[in-house]
Amino acid sequence: FQEFSHRKSIKKLKLKSFPLIVKCLNEEASLGIATASIANTAEKVMERVKFIHQQYNTEAIVEEFIPGIELYVGVLGNLRLQTLPVWQLFFDDVDSPDKEIYSERAKFNKNYRQRKGIRTGPAEISEELEKRVVDIAKKTYRALDLNGYARIDLRVTEDQRIYVLEANPNPDISKSDEFAMSAKKDKINYKELLTKILNLSR
Repeated sequence: FQEFSHRKSIKKLKLKSFPLIVKCLNEEASLGIATASIANTAEKVMERVKFIHQQYNTEAIVEEFIPGIELYVGVLGNLRLQTLPVWQLFFDDVDSPDKEIYSERAKFNKNYRQRKGIRTGPAEISEELEKRVVDIAKKTYRALDLNGYARIDLRVTEDQRIYVLEANPNPDISKSDEFAMSAKKDKINYKELLTKILNLSR
């Protein structure tokens, strides 16, 4: 990856493995992420970096774009960890779902979501792959010394290579969001989930 500060003159792109994805370094909820975030040339990368700087007044980060399915693993615990059922992002009505991203529009634009058949739900993966994903999620949680609860976001390529996209130490835990829905799948109702999180913070 490569970072670009909005307080300094833009430096030369060092990454050469296209496609690349350009994101805000310090924002959340997919702010600034759009189809245009995926770039196949250095020129397009730098255009998007400038856009991030001008539109959001923040640093930009450029990373290799990983085509594949996107998975989310909710983790609860401090010393002993509990993982929630693996959740998956689906694009049911597009030709190449592995090249789609969970952009700002994909999260919040109802018409866009309907047009592309965007939904999340229990992961449709093999037991063997699920075990590997959960193991990596736990290792990531411990390596970053996370506590209480977190969500680990991953991508899995066609040849089943697993990449960690992000460790979110403060994921959305609203009742209709992925974390709570995953807990519900594990027979943990919303009140129980919140109680667990509160108890883990003591």
